[in-house]
Formats: sequence, C-alpha cells, structure tokens
Amino acid sequence: MAFVDTHQECTKCGSSDAVGLNDDGSRKCFSCGEFMPAKKGESKNGSVNSNSRKLSVAHARIGSTRAVTVDIPADFEPLRDRKITVETCKKFGYKVDSAGNHYAPYYKNGELVGQKKRFPNKDFAAIGKISGSDLFGQKLWGKKGKRLVITEGEIDALSVAQAFNLSWPVVSIQNTGSVESNIRKNYDFIVSYDEVVLMFDNDKSGKEAVTKAANMLPLGLTKVVTYPDDCKDANDVLRKHGSKKVAYCVFDAHEYRPDGIVKGSDLIDSLMKHYDGELFPEGSALTNFPKLNTITRGTRKGELWTFLAGTGCGKSTLVHDIGFDLWHTHKKKIAIIALEERVEFAALRYVSRLAHKRLNLDPKQLSKKKYEKFVREVLDNDRIWLYNHGGIMSPEVIMERINYFARALGVDYVLYDHISMTIAATRGGDERRMIDNVVTDLRSIVDATGVGVHLISHVRKASQGTRSAEEGGRMRLSDIRGSGVIAQESDFVIGIERDTQDDNSTEATIRVMKNRYTGETCEADSYEYDRDTGLLNICAKSSKKDEDETKGLF
Repeated sequence: MAFVDTHQECTKCGSSDAVGLNDDGSRKCFSCGEFMPAKKGESKNGSVNSNSRKLSVAHARIGSTRAVTVDIPADFEPLRDRKITVETCKKFGYKVDSAGNHYAPYYKNGELVGQKKRFPNKDFAAIGKISGSDLFGQKLWGKKGKRLVITEGEIDALSVAQAFNLSWPVVSIQNTGSVESNIRKNYDFIVSYDEVVLMFDNDKSGKEAVTKAANMLPLGLTKVVTYPDDCKDANDVLRKHGSKKVAYCVFDAHEYRPDGIVKGSDLIDSLMKHYDGELFPEGSALTNFPKLNTITRGTRKGELWTFLAGTGCGKSTLVHDIGFDLWHTHKKKIAIIALEERVEFAALRYVSRLAHKRLNLDPKQLSKKKYEKFVREVLDNDRIWLYNHGGIMSPEVIMERINYFARALGVDYVLYDHISMTIAATRGGDERRMIDNVVTDLRSIVDATGVGVHLISHVRKASQGTRSAEEGGRMRLSDIRGSGVIAQESDFVIGIERDTQDDNSTEATIRVMKNRYTGETCEADSYEYDRDTGLLNICAKSSKKDEDETKGLF
C-alpha cells in the first residue's frame, strides 16, 4: 500500500492538508493519526484530482519476510539550509533525490518497511508501510542507556544527534498525531533508558504531544526541553545558535510535571519577591471605613469578598460605596453586574455619589449643565463597565461575562449584585448544589484572572426565638443562605447588621466574619446613611484611634 495523493482535508480533525490517499482508497491523517478505510464502491485510487502526485514504488521481497524495500534514485547529501552534514545523513540513512525530495527510512524489527517522503513544500507521503514501525533512528541504538532524546521530526533528530557527535541515542516519532501509538508500540525500548528527554516543537500540537507522551511514561522518567525565545524546534536551535546550544537545551531540560504541580524550590524566587513587596497585589485602602481597612489591610485584586445582610439592610449601598472609592480614589477599572436594577440606575449610583446628591429621586437638584458634567465625569471613560442582562441571568452567562470583563477588558474589580438572582433564574434543581457550582466557578475565575470580585448574598431565615438580620441580629457565617461553599471559597465575608424595623434609625454596623488575609474577625465600623446626600458617614463610636491605625498601611 502506498500514497497516491497528499495534501487532502481531514474530516475528523479539520486539518486542511494533512491527509494522504492510499492506492487502495483508504486515507491516513498525519495530524490526528486517524485511519479512514476506503468507502464502499470507491475506486482503488480514490478520487484523485489532476494535481495529485503519483508515486512510483517498487516492492520486492527480502528473503521470506514481507518487508518492503523501496527503489528510489536518491543519495546522501548534506542539508546545507538545515546545517546538517552528510555524515549525519549517512548515519541515519537519510537521502535526497535530484528533485529535492527527502527520504527517511523506517524499520521494524531491524528490517526496512518503508520510507517517509518529504516534498520541498513540506508535504509528505509514505512509501511502503511505516505505520506500526520502530521510531525513526531506533535501529541505530540498543536498549538501555543513560539518556534518550525523542524529537517530533526526522530533521530535528538529525540536528540533536549531530550536536552530540552522532554518539548519543536520538529518535523521532512519525508525527504528533501518532505520538501515543508510537510510544505504546516502542514502550519497552523507551523505558529501558534512565532518562527520556522530549524535544517536540514549541507550538500547540507539540505541547499537547508532550503531555500525551509524558503521561504514558513512568513518573520521574521524562524531561522536557525549553527552547530559546526565537526557536520552535531543535533544528531552529542548530541553525540559529549552533550545536552547543542544542546540547545545552538537552542538558537543561526540566522534569515533566502535570499542570499545577509545583516543586517547593521553584518558589524561592517568588518568596524573595515578597520581601521586596512584589509578590502579592498592592491593597487599595478602604478610605471611607477606617476600622474595616485596619482589619482587612484594604482590598486586593485576586480576592473574593462576600457581603451578607438581610433584605433592605443596605448591602448594595455599601458595596457600591466601596466600588466608588476604588474607581474614584484609586482609579481602578470596575464592572457592575446589578441583577436587581437597570444599568441606568446602577450608573446613577456613581453619579449621585460624586455629586453628593440623591439624584435618583430628583435630578433637578442640579442644573442640567452641572448634572451633565457629573454624568460625563463618571461615564465618559473606560473605567466603568456594566452588564445589561435583559433578563438573561443564568450562571453560565454570568461567569462568561465576568471572565470577559477580566480578560478582555482588564477590569480590576467586579461588583456582583447578587448571587441569589442568578440561582433564581435557573429553574428547577437543588438550590444548594447550584450555589456550590456558581461559587466554585467564580473562585476559579478569580484565581485564573486575578480579578477581584465583591459578591452580595442573602441570608437564611432566622431560627425561631432569635433576632433576624432585619432586626439587627448579630451576623454569623451560618446565616449565609443556601450553602457553606460561599464561606469556604471567600477570602472575606462581611456582614451588615441593621435594625430595619426602627424607623428612626439609619445606623448599621459592619462585622468581619471571615478574614483569610490577617485572620482577624470582629466588629468593624458603624455608619449612618445620610438621607439627604446618600452618603455613608462613620459614626462617632468608630474612634479616632481606628483612623490612626490606618495611616502608614498604604
């Protein structure tokens, strides 16, 4: 069986040019490794277009075996553009014909079974049967040894072998699509070495192949090469930097570890940066709440804060007051997901806060000119973004929007008001499980992107005989509605205690119930809501001492 056409599209993986058509009508994709038998009724040669290359192959028996020898008018030549010597080509049996086509021999059990033909435009075809063969170059090396280097292509194998004076074992897989079958069929040969260095291409398919190969080999056996920034494979290194650099890449290969596995010694440099104040993100001081600021040391990106209170206790007002401070004082970029109100009302909160007026009640407290000035100052920039949900509040959509805010828009903080609306938008199912899933996904986005999230959550109903949150009862972590995962995944849990049944009182108290940063949990600031200006003003009992403690922290 031999290829009669190449450069065809693969219907399995979508590659536009990785499929070769065999003379029996079957096809092989050299990107994903998929073999596609001939369709019923299809001619032996398949549907070959006028531009197809037909390969003339002479088959002959060797003794009583069914091995294939290939009669090709080719010879050993140096690959000057690749800086490969003729001695290296002779060592591996790598030939070139007068048309510039390359031929790499493949063996099985020591006998030639086929040639991989590489055309000048980098297309390739198989002559004979190379599927199931040994690795390229494997015939040259015996089992057992100190180090085996495996490359992704034949020319890369020649490059590495030449760098080690043709004396160190170097082999190549056929292509990234066949890496698993190549490793599996030659497993005993590979694991007979004390160390296996994977030197695959520095691209997406190469990195995926490294993961596949390493996961098939014993733990601790595999090392992975890191290339110079201007190189994508071993031959790149040889051409641009010379043999010594190729050898250095092999010697400097790092032990393969799956994603997320970190050796302690890898963190030394990072922890030294902490001493210089460079490791953790700088906190933004909570300038309006001095005692809360002292307890938390401010708020930082990469943290999940959950704000908890009963209905009507002012959760949104407090969160947006902190959000305004981040935007106005610290010049941070914020995104607002306000699921209980229109985006216009959410934006008006910030205009009102800047103007010190409750403009939602009456915008004519200001002249039209001054009103427009405040509106433009808040909104005519790229530091405030909002999500206009239009009734679409499902967990999947909200997580997607937060991810977009963080990655695409570079938002520093997301104010998410509130999780209960997201759960309510998902009809059916177990509420506790849904909350678990949403918070776990939210935590993953925070960790992956470094965005800070200030989340609002409701509380469960008070037990009989105890004061409810709406009556100013003391807040506890167990008051979080639905699931303990919120408390577990949050860096901070902030409660707001206010007696909404007292018509004459606008006072509320902040309580820190979880503090992953310093561990301190206690009552923080008390503040009053000014019904004329809409501002939150610290009560007298939040002492001058608390303010003094804040100074010098930021």
